[in-house]
Amino acid sequence: MRAQRNTVRRILQSAAVGWASILLASDYHAPAKFKVTETVLTPAVGPFSATIGSVGNSLMNFSFEPVEFRTCFFAEADAPDRVIVEPRVLTHYDSFREGFYDGAEVRVYRIVHGKFQLVRRDHVARSHLSAWYPVGAKTELIAPTETLHELAFAPWNRRDEPYFFTLKAVASNGVESLPAPAVRVVNSGSPIRPQPRSARGVTFKPDSRVAATDVVPPAPSDFRAEWDGPRGVVVFTWSAVPGVAGYRLYKSDYPPDQQHPRFELVLAGRASDPIQYIRKGDWVVVGKPILQPSRNRLLSNRVWADARSHRTLLPSGLDTFPDEHPGQTWQYDRPPTATPSPELGQFVLKVSLRDGQVFRLAKYNHAGTDQSWYEVLQPHQTYTVEVWLKQEGMTDPTFTFSFTGFYRDKIPPIVWVADNEWKRYRARFTVPELWEGQRGVGQMVFEFKGPGTVWMDNLRVYSDAAPFLDYLPYECQALERSGMKCLRTHGFIKTGMTTYSMEQLTNVRGASSGIHKENTLEQILSILRRAKLHPWLQIELHMSPEEWQAFIEYLAAPYDPATDSPQSKPWAYKRFNQGQAKAWTEEFETIYFELSNETWNWLFKPWVFESMTDAATGIKYDRGEVYGLFQEHVYECFTRSPYWRSSGLDKKMHFVIGGWAINKYGTLAASRSPHSRYLTIADYNGGVGRGRRPQCRR
Repeated sequence: MRAQRNTVRRILQSAAVGWASILLASDYHAPAKFKVTETVLTPAVGPFSATIGSVGNSLMNFSFEPVEFRTCFFAEADAPDRVIVEPRVLTHYDSFREGFYDGAEVRVYRIVHGKFQLVRRDHVARSHLSAWYPVGAKTELIAPTETLHELAFAPWNRRDEPYFFTLKAVASNGVESLPAPAVRVVNSGSPIRPQPRSARGVTFKPDSRVAATDVVPPAPSDFRAEWDGPRGVVVFTWSAVPGVAGYRLYKSDYPPDQQHPRFELVLAGRASDPIQYIRKGDWVVVGKPILQPSRNRLLSNRVWADARSHRTLLPSGLDTFPDEHPGQTWQYDRPPTATPSPELGQFVLKVSLRDGQVFRLAKYNHAGTDQSWYEVLQPHQTYTVEVWLKQEGMTDPTFTFSFTGFYRDKIPPIVWVADNEWKRYRARFTVPELWEGQRGVGQMVFEFKGPGTVWMDNLRVYSDAAPFLDYLPYECQALERSGMKCLRTHGFIKTGMTTYSMEQLTNVRGASSGIHKENTLEQILSILRRAKLHPWLQIELHMSPEEWQAFIEYLAAPYDPATDSPQSKPWAYKRFNQGQAKAWTEEFETIYFELSNETWNWLFKPWVFESMTDAATGIKYDRGEVYGLFQEHVYECFTRSPYWRSSGLDKKMHFVIGGWAINKYGTLAASRSPHSRYLTIADYNGGVGRGRRPQCRR
């Protein structure tokens, strides 16, 4: 018996999957049946999988693909042709301006009789984000006894611009007064670090025992604001309103006569059937490419100078907006040739400069041996730097690549002279010595000077030890020694609102958006094929039904140039044009598929699931159940592809559900997804020190 227990223990231990344990998904209501014998059915069970982030041989890669912005939220009210959304959600906590969502695609999902239905497809005609925005937490009010409150502007708030404020009294049942007459304040900045004297706050929850009536408390009177320049604070004062629970301060970037009454998306179309009416609780997915980035038009005053918010609009490599400097502008353009190279994406960068203006792209990407965050350049190793270029009207058509820091005087600058023909320029440099133990971080810099117009794309630096964005030899050797059966592609998830489309995901390597290192399916599948590993593909859940079917065509459709065409099979042709003539499904025996990552974990919003109510039955589904129902929706999208069965994907692709060890999220998802084969149970390893919170890591 002891030998049997040891055998079972060894099997369970060897089957551990990195951070997760894999279970066969089945009816969790059914009794579990076990049979323990002395027969070893699977001897020497090896390691199954590991989770990899964005990978590949690359020190710098600027592909200039536009940001694909996508997010999701729930409708707050019934409305035929409008999506009314909670202010903090629609504005991303007061980050987006009026009109931010204009032109975006809208998909409205609803659960009906236990199935996800896509009940409406539309576009945003106008997005209203200019109404009064609440300042402070939803569950806190300014205390009813207070009549003075101070507020300071943050350094990243827009300077020398007007801000508008009002105040409302709040009754104990949550009913708010009309707004006090608005006040206007100009943020002039502060010479010192402001220390505002904030009013006392009180935790507030509407009292359900008090009837919600039409009686509205009176608005605060004598509401005023004064800018205290020496202290750098706004001082608000007002007269008390008797008998209220407290006050709530509101702000806006817009004067009252320019504000709209609510935060909403006005849809371009009109519902032709009541089923298309927007209903409270509908799950709405919204997205669009940011083709004309502008913080003046798209970002609120609150985050106008916040570099992290700029990343919501700007592609990797660019840190300036195209509409702020008349002597230096840029825009997205199509490749300037009738037959672009397959390695290019959908767009290139077009830069226009006036006389003397310098355009500079730089990246901190290497350092010495006393750190582990940046790459350490290997001595005597040769590296390639390349870029696609074309120029017109330049009096000085030189383009320079150089180093800062330790290698500034050790590696000579590389100089190209470009002409008006669109082509790739390539050069190599050799690292003369190891950067040992010194502090600091080095940059690689690419720059040129106006006047003139430049088209450019795919600025890349990578080691000559392996092809671009491939595994380096020592990585391949380590992977082979590991004995893994598959790799879980963590690089495609945790993208947030700055994500990718299926078009970008299926681009050739290095030409995507929202993914670190610009990884793509073509690149990852090529690596896994060479390593003889099964793919475990994690893909963000925000794709449309058409995108999911494009995914299947890209993976599975055969392409014969003698009988097929780019028009009849656009996604198969795309794969074929990338040099992969054989369908990817013919390269692998098994493909695992998982939606997003830890869809129960709020850290990865917006791509998580929340509870929803069945519009037909009134049943309220747990978050995990919603996950399982949506997994079935994606499965049905896959099966509508003509290549699902013909390629054998119906047997090769195994759906995976991501669960958590401390609750029933995963098992509830499995109970609603009969086509999911595996359930992963996320567990975290960590410890607790004296007087410290648990320190967890994956």
